[in-house]
Amino acid sequence: MEPGSLAFNNALYLTLSAVSIKEGQRTILLFSSDHGETWKYIGTLTDKNDVVNSDYPILTSSALAEENGKIFLLVSSRGKGSVGYNGVYAFEFEDISHGKLKRDKDGKLIVIKYIQPISPLNIGGGQSEYDSKNYYGGVIMSQSFPLNPSERFQIFSTKEKIIDKSEDSANKINSPVKF
Repeated sequence: MEPGSLAFNNALYLTLSAVSIKEGQRTILLFSSDHGETWKYIGTLTDKNDVVNSDYPILTSSALAEENGKIFLLVSSRGKGSVGYNGVYAFEFEDISHGKLKRDKDGKLIVIKYIQPISPLNIGGGQSEYDSKNYYGGVIMSQSFPLNPSERFQIFSTKEKIIDKSEDSANKINSPVKF
């Protein structure tokens, strides 16, 4: 479920959330070199051991993105037994063809970017998409406001690119603009 796709180097890549009782939530990566007619399993990108925020330990709702020739995995963090999300994290691929994300010397995922949810009153607020050619909007994030039935489901422009212009602003969070 929750597919994220990217066409890159004459191939299609697809991430999916795979859930099982034994292994919990995982993000897996598939590859197709024949326009999606057949798919090859490359591997697991994230699993229950990849906790970035202990209050929201499950990584889900994946998307793939490219910026400046670099490939990124976007995932939302979710709490156990909860539908609430806590923003979106971007992780850079070391090698997408082998399903390898950049990790530190201890094997922990290296967070390239984090964008917080728009409002704490959400039940969605993390599931995101990005295209580097969306010059004005940056990462777009969905959010659901259960207290406002007339505008319950919304999409926001964060105006955030995955790669900031200066290295010292790698985790800078701007206020998103609703559109």
